[in-house]
Amino acid sequence: KNNIKILCLNDPEYPSLLKEVSFPPPVLFIKGNINCLNLPKLAIVGPRMPSSYAKQVTTQLTEKLCDICCIVSGFAAGIDTIAHQTCVKKNQPTIAVMGVGLSTYYPKDNSKLAYDIITNNGLLISEFPLFSIPEKFHFPLRNHTISGLSQGVLVTEAKKKSGSLITANFAIEQNRDVFAVPGNILTKHSEGTHNLIKQGAKCVTDFNDILEELPMISNNTSTLKDKAPSIPIIKNLSKNEQNILNLLTE
Repeated sequence: KNNIKILCLNDPEYPSLLKEVSFPPPVLFIKGNINCLNLPKLAIVGPRMPSSYAKQVTTQLTEKLCDICCIVSGFAAGIDTIAHQTCVKKNQPTIAVMGVGLSTYYPKDNSKLAYDIITNNGLLISEFPLFSIPEKFHFPLRNHTISGLSQGVLVTEAKKKSGSLITANFAIEQNRDVFAVPGNILTKHSEGTHNLIKQGAKCVTDFNDILEELPMISNNTSTLKDKAPSIPIIKNLSKNEQNILNLLTE
């Protein structure tokens, strides 16, 4: 009735990468374009209440990366939502791994986003029965699946204690590549990502930093639509207006 398909571990369509991890979900409930599971995949995760810097970085990196791989995230508020929305705006598929059953959406504000993902050839995945409501223990399990599905995990921002770090730690256990975006050392917003970099995560300041480590993704660069942002030329400015424009660098 709801166009939801069930995949079991012995199903040939069950994601092969996820089969490799310890304790893969025995059952997956999926809705949408199952072909997304065959694409090279990168997870992008971050906080539910990101800084403006993290929002901008996530948008810019996702815009580049979604042209050459399928972006996986956790459908949560904040960075997850931004990653999914950016893919939808660029008409690229994305995979949302849910922490609830597929009969509902959490957060509820993302119900339209779920519809947009489906209609844009994306995919919704849950390992929880159809009518499962949000439970605290669901979300670490969801994070385990996010990293298990993906060739690598990119953390765009994380405090010292963050759910995103749980996903990164699962990725390390699963022998996945971990990437982290550096931030302002004077705030607490990026303490977690800085610690990941100290522990060996690849520091990302450009999307090419990821392609260097993931050949299965970089092989798809022929599909990349490299659209560098154009800087508008503004003419006939007064001296004060020009001074103000020169100051707008951050």
